Amino acid sequence: MRTQTSSLTLTALFLPAALSSAISANTNDVYQLDDVIVTASRTAQTVDQALAPVSVITREDIETSQATSVPDLLNTLPGVQIRTSGGPGSEASISIRGTNNNESLVLVDGQRIGSATVGGASLQYFSPEQIERIEVVRGPISSLYGADAIGGVVNIITRKGSAKPTATIKAGYGSRNTRELSVFASGGNDVIRIAAGVNAFDTDGYDSTEQEHGTDSDNDGYKNVSGNLNIRHKFTDKDTLSVSFLQSEGESEYDTTSSSTPVNKPYYEFKQQAVSGKYEHIFNDTWTTSLTAGYNQNYQNAKDSPYGRSKFDTRRHSYNWLNTVATSENSLLIAGVDYYKDRVISSTDFDVTSRDNKAVFAEQQINFNTYDLRVNLRQDDNEVYGKETTGGFAFGKSFESDIRVVASWGKAFKAPTFQDLYNVFASNPDVKPEKSYNTELSVSGKNIAGLRVDWSVNAFENRIDDKISLNPAQNHRAENISKAKIKGLEFALGTKLSNWNLQANLSLLDPVNEDTNQQLRRIAKQRLVVDVSRQLGRYTFGGIMRAQSHSWDKDAPKNTDRVDGFATFDLRASTQLAKEWKADLKLVNLLNKDYQTSYGYNEEPRGAFVSVSWSPDI
Repeated sequence: MRTQTSSLTLTALFLPAALSSAISANTNDVYQLDDVIVTASRTAQTVDQALAPVSVITREDIETSQATSVPDLLNTLPGVQIRTSGGPGSEASISIRGTNNNESLVLVDGQRIGSATVGGASLQYFSPEQIERIEVVRGPISSLYGADAIGGVVNIITRKGSAKPTATIKAGYGSRNTRELSVFASGGNDVIRIAAGVNAFDTDGYDSTEQEHGTDSDNDGYKNVSGNLNIRHKFTDKDTLSVSFLQSEGESEYDTTSSSTPVNKPYYEFKQQAVSGKYEHIFNDTWTTSLTAGYNQNYQNAKDSPYGRSKFDTRRHSYNWLNTVATSENSLLIAGVDYYKDRVISSTDFDVTSRDNKAVFAEQQINFNTYDLRVNLRQDDNEVYGKETTGGFAFGKSFESDIRVVASWGKAFKAPTFQDLYNVFASNPDVKPEKSYNTELSVSGKNIAGLRVDWSVNAFENRIDDKISLNPAQNHRAENISKAKIKGLEFALGTKLSNWNLQANLSLLDPVNEDTNQQLRRIAKQRLVVDVSRQLGRYTFGGIMRAQSHSWDKDAPKNTDRVDGFATFDLRASTQLAKEWKADLKLVNLLNKDYQTSYGYNEEPRGAFVSVSWSPDI
């Protein structure tokens, strides 16, 4: 392993120079200002000001990538691995820095979403057509957001209205009888802005499993109708009200491991809904306060299943009061109160069907010349598992050579789910939250060999105690029986020079189950992503390569069920047919690679997808 890791490390160190030398410098290039983000500290700041590794996927990135799902978008980011259990619409799990799907928190417009029964969010159901941007913060920030933010936080921000009226109609068709139609419109003025969109996606899918039981050899179809609405009303210069709505609803066919043949093709009915309202008031130049209320529903119902009834409907009501106070010219205090209540409606009889969580938190930010300091603290009080205190600090130093060094430490935790606590077959109401302790050192800069290149190197170690695992000796009862240690290195760079755009990242992990000294299940140790595009007049061409090493489906008592490593290539092209018309073409899995990210489940074969967009002047 040492030889393999060292080789990849040398590759990562050489990669920035190799990519930079491939492009001639252009002193007339114009660079976009740093993205303004809100996730890293719950208040607006630039990416450079954040003392945590942050990746931003903009609306422009979404359109350029031609991605048809949120997992496709996230699958390009450093430190992120996506694992799917079937074709389009099937379960998609996100791993940030080697953690499990339910060890990272997902937000929509700042409000936590996901299933309270199993944890994690059904990211596969959201359409990129309804999304303005995605912010991903890597590392533990439970001290700001509470439970489940061990690996990181994904914040999906819905599309907002613009002052100038705009409209777009998009239609597409592709392999496996894939069809998509979307409509989006926005407009407003200085007082009110409105945005609304609808998207319909339908595909016949493909055979996603290796099994031959029942109807497993057929294709697994998927259909999804989603929509969003966003309204922002500015009553005065100091008072603003915003309301957002996002919903996806449809059906997703799946394969079973049952040898019996169901009467009809089994499928899931699903519904994912996120609603939030936010009122913001500016008291003066130093104090701003906001009140937010949110609602999230995660519904899934198995139909025509050989296993019988399986309905899970979890609902969450959340409320937040947030204050930002400039305590001096160089310091900012962020403080607030969070409250949310989960409720479970299920075909499974849980002993407890609801629980609430109350929390208070604060963060002090100090910015002085070339130094930045952040200290935060939070306490959660859960109705079921009691109190959890988390916190962290980060210190950053900027140098004249555009190099920045950040050192940080943070404590986070993951809450036990209703399934962990009250599983009808093997309940364990004494399961405790997992605890995580992360230490990190980051170095970043803005040039390499005289070229404008944004680059970063992050080294971290994350220790997870009381890790929740299923004990096979106790009918797969959830217990705090494991410990994990995840060491990692992340390399990332990006540059825009002349008509070229290059993005690349490499992640090296050493994820260990400390009880068995085995590689953590379903986590690859190495992953490399390279995305290159070029504009030629009204044409844009691009391609992306994703490669990762092997993983294991099981890690106890030893690693078994190997999932082989792979490399895939996608190509894309777009052209401005006329002022109001644009055409896109995407080729996925160009070499028709037969590969898996989850043991026993095939990934998408080679396919093509073409779409045409009309954006008339209004």
